Amino acid sequence: MSSTIRLASIAISALLVSCGTLAGGRGWGQDATLSPGWARVRAAALANLEDPVTWLPIASAAVLQVDDFDRRISDWARDETPIFGSTQHASDASDTWRTVTNDLWTVSLFVPPSGETAGEWAWSRTKGATVEIAAKAVSRGVTSVLKDVSNRARPDGSDDRSFPSGHMTEAFGSAALGARNLDWSNLPSGAVWPGKIALYGSSILTGWARVEAGKHFPSDVLFAAGATNFVVGFVHDAFLGLGSGPEVLVSGGPDGDGWEVGLAWGF
Repeated sequence: MSSTIRLASIAISALLVSCGTLAGGRGWGQDATLSPGWARVRAAALANLEDPVTWLPIASAAVLQVDDFDRRISDWARDETPIFGSTQHASDASDTWRTVTNDLWTVSLFVPPSGETAGEWAWSRTKGATVEIAAKAVSRGVTSVLKDVSNRARPDGSDDRSFPSGHMTEAFGSAALGARNLDWSNLPSGAVWPGKIALYGSSILTGWARVEAGKHFPSDVLFAAGATNFVVGFVHDAFLGLGSGPEVLVSGGPDGDGWEVGLAWGF
């Protein structure tokens, strides 16, 4: 079975479970907005900064600078190519696994429930997909700027755009967003976790292939993963409008010093 047929089969299966609504009665993508408000923006930023998938790879990239460990791993991977057998095979594999991750993310866009009617489903799905496409575009833009600023030479000396990894930016963005889409689906956990493993696994293979190919140092890949997780997670959480939405919180009472009213957003 060709990859196109397999992808189509998965997409059709996803469509069969994507009708209906989320637990709150709203469809995925239905509440996407260009003006999320400061409270939601702040909450999204803090949540993604505190996410270990953001700070742990970035911290690991910093640790690798000690005793030139970053370059030593890079030299070993390029010389030994333990996974892919040659730098050319590794380079080809990085393109392949990046495509696999992107394809899996594309399928995941059809998994969360987006409405009861065809029109509602299509419009909500379009808005939600637009937010995620924008999130990936922002992450690519950030990576491009950092490449221009850092001017780090690649391990193979081909140019000075090593930091951070563009391949990992693309693949890890797809993995992070795809995992979120699976979390909002009605799929059983027995299907969600294998999907997440496939998403993150293919993105990790993308990054390591770039190291074996001599195109990036390990820190380039690690930093790209952490920074991308923050950027796409922030855009997704702030602008897609998921969660419980704003709730009015009231505290106090007739016997107290007064009433307090506020707003809170759930994620």
